[in-house]
Amino acid sequence: PSGDLFAAIVPIKNELDLVLISTKDGRIFSNLTRGYSNDYTEILVGAFDGTNDLTWSSDGNEIAFAVRQEGTSHLLVVNVLTGKIVADIHIDGIRDMKSPCFSKDGSKVYFSGNKDGFFDIFVYNRETQLTANLTNDKYLDKNPRVSPDGAEVLYSSNRKGFFKIYTLNLKNSEKTQLTTGLGNDIQASYSVDMKSVYFSSDRFDDIYNIYSLNLEDGSMKQYTNVLTGAFAPQERVTFDHRESEERKQLIFTSYYEGRYRIYRMMNPDERGIDYQVKSDNYSVYRAKPEKLLFKMDPGFKNEYRAKKHFMVSNVGLTAGVTDDGRFLSSGNISFSDVLGIHNLQVVLDSISSYDSYYLTYLNKKNRWQWGASASFYQYFLVDFYYIPGTRFERVYKNASATAFARYPFTTFTRVDLGIGFRDQDFYTLQFSEQGSPYYREVDQSKPFLYAAYSLDTVRYAYFGPIQGMGLDLVGEYMQDTMESGHLSFRAYKEMTRRSLLAFRLYADVSNGDIPDLFSLGGSNRLRGDFYYNQFTGTRRVLATTEIRFPIIDVLHLPFGLILNNVRAALYVEAGGTWFQGDDFNFEFEGDTYDPDHFDVKAYVQYPYLMGTYGLDVSLNLAGMELHWAWSKRTNFREFPTGSRLSFWIGRKF
Repeated sequence: PSGDLFAAIVPIKNELDLVLISTKDGRIFSNLTRGYSNDYTEILVGAFDGTNDLTWSSDGNEIAFAVRQEGTSHLLVVNVLTGKIVADIHIDGIRDMKSPCFSKDGSKVYFSGNKDGFFDIFVYNRETQLTANLTNDKYLDKNPRVSPDGAEVLYSSNRKGFFKIYTLNLKNSEKTQLTTGLGNDIQASYSVDMKSVYFSSDRFDDIYNIYSLNLEDGSMKQYTNVLTGAFAPQERVTFDHRESEERKQLIFTSYYEGRYRIYRMMNPDERGIDYQVKSDNYSVYRAKPEKLLFKMDPGFKNEYRAKKHFMVSNVGLTAGVTDDGRFLSSGNISFSDVLGIHNLQVVLDSISSYDSYYLTYLNKKNRWQWGASASFYQYFLVDFYYIPGTRFERVYKNASATAFARYPFTTFTRVDLGIGFRDQDFYTLQFSEQGSPYYREVDQSKPFLYAAYSLDTVRYAYFGPIQGMGLDLVGEYMQDTMESGHLSFRAYKEMTRRSLLAFRLYADVSNGDIPDLFSLGGSNRLRGDFYYNQFTGTRRVLATTEIRFPIIDVLHLPFGLILNNVRAALYVEAGGTWFQGDDFNFEFEGDTYDPDHFDVKAYVQYPYLMGTYGLDVSLNLAGMELHWAWSKRTNFREFPTGSRLSFWIGRKF
């Protein structure tokens, strides 16, 4: 309002932000929505819909704008001085709340919204928290703007296929049409003296440009004639201290070279050109008169049946290689009906010659969702005890059927409760009479229960996660057999547009007569030239910190070869596995089995926690993510000079 700053919604880094920009030099003065927020999903903009996205209060202390939150729209009011959200406006029964506008004293907020399928202009009283429908008609109304004296509201209303400018008297609710002719007239605003109305219209050559309507004699003027369109005109009056006089400015936006820019036209009265309504040449209207292209036949109405609208919704395929040469693959295909109520997912995984299959159905009709799953799972653990000095693999199998219920608290959080039956061919660590450890095979079939809590606020860039966090907490119980808990946490902090700090923590524990076994080692689960799944125990912990940054965006090679997204990560990792009753130690060169110094009791009582640090370089090739990791093992007291190189294919956490 003072003319020193203007507010705009602009893309900064990887999101839209509401910023204040200096009118003197165009620099950003303040970012009012800096950083990522979980209070809303995104700021709503209608740049290509002719929608006013934000508004100032008359005293210049507040700005209102629209956001999407939990699948619906809200209006937020931010204090310009503190950057804090001072009001969150959401009215049950009104959707698509947009185009906010303050009353003259700031006590009310006008906006457009959808109530029962009709788009009208509403007013919200911030003191009483009551809402009233001002237009309440069958027409599509949008873009309210309050007059300088606070007595009227300008808005656009769709009549006979075109948006026209209307004014609403706030005292007697009388509606008056101001503009006529062909074309759409949108984003109207009063001049400071209330003698004219500025608006954007596509009435000439189907291109939106800036016009004005004189409210005293009905004459019109055209101010811009640009091919890419001009929108959202507003008049400002500033005082020129050098000339000791007031000067008018016309502020508007225009689309140019793929982006919207804000322009200032000095002395618009001298630059406006007289325009006659008879000059309207809305060619689209003349070439294609309105007609009903499709008429609904009531005889075709019937009950919705999902099986007739079931289709493939997603297909995915990934492949990889561990640093010890094992081939990994994962394929999935998802099915869903048109409404997204019924969802079916099929997943096929393999590692070396071990195959696993998963089938999951989820019904999302209600807030309390339900589903069922079936799986057959094959995996292996490394047995160093069977033949000392030899790496022997034990294969275990797991077949299960589960029924579960799911309740999403918010867009980012949910809880799962499940019951199922599991048949497993498993191994458990035992000790002989001489105290030597060995793995005993166990075959059992029992029911089980589980509960899980999930939180996911991760945002993604073209190269992967960039900001946010993910948390999974899972508890499992099998009667007289096993009690397990699992924690998976990952967090990302954006440093620049393409660099970030990443952290993850895995922690697993299992107790009981036949506890779960957890494996660790290889690829990006403890780098440092360890074997894949080299370490096993009933407890597992892994912590990783990475600084990720770009090296090469695109590299063009001969014969049309292209390498893109070459990135690197400096990392530090610490992790290990152990069994119940064992102690915990750091140990340099921390292999759980050293053929030159093999001591069963030492291993059982003093298991190893390994530490590594190094550099991981990755690139995309033929849809695969290739990694070269230079790692150094450490106990965080000694840091060797030699490094170990490992290669693997797969995705980072």
